[in-house]
Amino acid sequence: MKGKLMAEISIIVPVYNVEKYLENCIESILNQTFKDFELILVDDGSTDNSGKICDIYEKKDSRIKVIHKNNGGLSSARNTGLDIACGKYIGFVDSDDSIHPKMYEVLYNLIEKYKSDISCCNYKYTYDISNQNHEELNLNEVIEMSNIEAIEKLYDKDLGVRLVVAWNKLYNKRLFDNIRYKVGRLHEDEFMAHRILYNSKKITYVDNELYYYLQREGSIMSQISYKRKVDTLLSKSDRMRFCNKVGLTSMSDNICKTYEFEFFNLYKQLLNEDSENAEFLKEIRRDFILNLYILLRQKDIHIKEKISCLIFAVSPKVYRICFN
Repeated sequence: MKGKLMAEISIIVPVYNVEKYLENCIESILNQTFKDFELILVDDGSTDNSGKICDIYEKKDSRIKVIHKNNGGLSSARNTGLDIACGKYIGFVDSDDSIHPKMYEVLYNLIEKYKSDISCCNYKYTYDISNQNHEELNLNEVIEMSNIEAIEKLYDKDLGVRLVVAWNKLYNKRLFDNIRYKVGRLHEDEFMAHRILYNSKKITYVDNELYYYLQREGSIMSQISYKRKVDTLLSKSDRMRFCNKVGLTSMSDNICKTYEFEFFNLYKQLLNEDSENAEFLKEIRRDFILNLYILLRQKDIHIKEKISCLIFAVSPKVYRICFN
């Protein structure tokens, strides 16, 4: 890895076993019309040729830094990149995706023009890396949001996912001063989004599809498991408590309306499976207990439900006997 060089943008790419897609990803970044960036490739213990490809590109372009580390997952790789990033702004690209040649030019201009902490664009699904045509770019209307407005839109059917995902954005680096991605979690963006948005004074969004999100079999997002379901529930729970803590009680209460049902539904599923889910059961129950205060203050929850929540928190066995 080279010594520190100052750059306006640090682009962090976690890399793990993506030899088929990696060159396309790197080339799309190197071909950006915005040139003042450093590209940090974090090889997260790849067992294919991905690490070698990173090293080859590092020799080709002085803006590229390569870190080889033991496998720790996407969050760990992003955090490693954040630890050495020296840019004024931070961007993330997943190593099987690619970007429009003007993506970072657009995001940089937005963040500078509107004095925002985060700029954000739309994205589109792609299914073949050889068929990614770049349309002529005419910028759509820009939407400006405060931190509270952005958090409230996390469940908006149009903007919600675009505000959650990490990779269609440019961030002021200071937003990460005391925040890192949760290691070991799936849906890591869901745990991070509310925190990073809350720390921002202004977020700007433009509805142009500048990020190309590749859909492929075998990717983390395409795999369904109880681990994914548990982390989805825990991310919702985390956001509910966070909103309650910072005074966004109406947002917290809105999340709570579906949390209770989703919790008991998942608990029942895990209980009906084999003993391998015992740790998951313990984990979501411990988390449930942390949410008791929020659950018990809900006006929409019947007193019988509140009593059942209390009984469950004390003893799941007694709960099952009382409520079958």
